[in-house]
Amino acid sequence: MANTQFDDFIKREKTRAAGAGNFDAKACRDGWVSDVDALYKLVEKFIGPYIKRGDVKVSYSEVEINEELLGAYKIRRMHLAIGLQQVVFTPIGRIIIGAQGRVDLMGPTGKKKLVRVDKDATRPRITTSVFPDVHSISSTPLSRSDKEIVWKFSTPPPSIQYLDLTEDSLMNSILEVANA
Repeated sequence: MANTQFDDFIKREKTRAAGAGNFDAKACRDGWVSDVDALYKLVEKFIGPYIKRGDVKVSYSEVEINEELLGAYKIRRMHLAIGLQQVVFTPIGRIIIGAQGRVDLMGPTGKKKLVRVDKDATRPRITTSVFPDVHSISSTPLSRSDKEIVWKFSTPPPSIQYLDLTEDSLMNSILEVANA
């Protein structure tokens, strides 16, 4: 009896692994790293005058993330030094529920979440589907959609809302996490 169950398990996992060939983890991971770098460029653009005057110093360090579907990879973390204050943009992961990645803005007194979502999204929209065979689920949600995906701030639960990432919202968030 146990051997039959084990044989069924082996067969199921082999079938599942063969179907996983459609998902390109490296392309997804590389796209995510590019998306995070684009966020950092946008941050630098928004606070550019302060960087040029030397009021804000920008540096980077590497962090290793290990995601089940993407494996282990290194990605940059952005540090902003503002006088004695330090705020950090830390990538959390690409594979998260309700968005196409998350980066946390952290300071001594708080944290703000930045998520990659549909440009028109104002709150999470999560749907569930029932599949007759759990192993037939495709990797479509992990692929790029035809919709424009942008970075937005995500408010805390239970009433999560997405707020546009603008120069003002960025500066206000930095003030909030730095307790300024």
